[in-house]
Amino acid sequence: MDTERFCGLRKGDVTVIARVSRMMRVPTLVLPILALSACSDTTAPAAPDTRFTAVAAGDQFTCGLVRDGRVFCWGFGESGQLGDSTLEARALPGPVAGSARYTQLTARGASACALAADGTAWCWGANASGQLGFATEPCHPVLLAVACAAVPGLVEGVTGITALSAPGISTCGVAGEVVWCWGNDLTQHVLVDPLVRIVDTASYAEVAVGGYHACGLTRARALRCWGSSGWGQLGVEDRANWVSAPTPAATGRGWAAVAAAANHTCAVDTAGSGFCWGTGYYGLLGLGDSTFVRLPKAVADTLRFRAINTGANHTCAVGVAGDVYCWGRNDYGQLGVPGSPLCRVTPSPVPCAERPIRLPFTPPDVVAISVGAWHTCAITESGELWCWGRGTSGQLGNGAAENSSTPVLVVVTADQR
Repeated sequence: MDTERFCGLRKGDVTVIARVSRMMRVPTLVLPILALSACSDTTAPAAPDTRFTAVAAGDQFTCGLVRDGRVFCWGFGESGQLGDSTLEARALPGPVAGSARYTQLTARGASACALAADGTAWCWGANASGQLGFATEPCHPVLLAVACAAVPGLVEGVTGITALSAPGISTCGVAGEVVWCWGNDLTQHVLVDPLVRIVDTASYAEVAVGGYHACGLTRARALRCWGSSGWGQLGVEDRANWVSAPTPAATGRGWAAVAAAANHTCAVDTAGSGFCWGTGYYGLLGLGDSTFVRLPKAVADTLRFRAINTGANHTCAVGVAGDVYCWGRNDYGQLGVPGSPLCRVTPSPVPCAERPIRLPFTPPDVVAISVGAWHTCAITESGELWCWGRGTSGQLGNGAAENSSTPVLVVVTADQR
């Protein structure tokens, strides 16, 4: 039935109704009822789906990817890392500028990148080492030497990207099973190469970028690492300070996931066991001390993980039951507990845990976790996002600028959708 015929009919339009009823062979008395039903159907458009699918924690900011493909950021914004065209801080999620829809998200330091649905990479924030993949101008009215982008910009020269890794001083992605990097060239130990293809015969599925090193996870579930090795963060026995080409690392196991930070690396094998190597300062490796090791060591024999993430000061993992474990420094409650013993490190002891601590309050069914410099965020199976730790720049996303050792819920409010 053409309902538009009946919308807006006046009381005296009986003749029109009768004529139409005869043409359509519908009883006259039925038509007003049908018209009323059709004209009163004012169902509002469905609200955007702002449940979270990914989270990326930087030094003093956080970004989250929601189910409708948009990215929201909050926290410190002085280097444009919130991507909203401003250099201002915010304590609640705000949308990143532009109309692109994204499928992956990564952040490190004061920079962030996201993978668009068409396989292109878009980056924003600080760009001191060219880690955004495109040229930028100084963006701070006082700190004129600080180059950054306050809105997402396209990384040109590589498409068909399937995986991205955090933009520290360099950013890497996998395209066509090949690793491409931009920013600091970790194969040559030089600065600001626009785009570097990592030459290797292996076929890659993922890549993880640390401070001055990177590790790629191959399709065969092996790890190959390159870059700085001064602290043993490559997982190889070679004691050279720098390894220019991808080198088999952490051999003897099949790996399911890998994460890299400034001077240490952690991975989960295909059986769910967690391993770490590199510097153990502040208990970063979860091995019960603060020494460093060159080859992988099990974090805990009895624990099984589904995900792991590393930061400069602490490490966290998601257990197979959806619970959360953290270890390392705990100055601001970033381990999810209000206090912890002191690590005996110089120049003075600091609060830390040298073995995994299970969060006493864990949001239900955590599936992903991201570790920033001093805070942590986790996503549940239902799409909730919880953050804890340092929050003085609003990076916890709950509207407050204060620390919390207990996870707080991040919500995209109606006026920000």
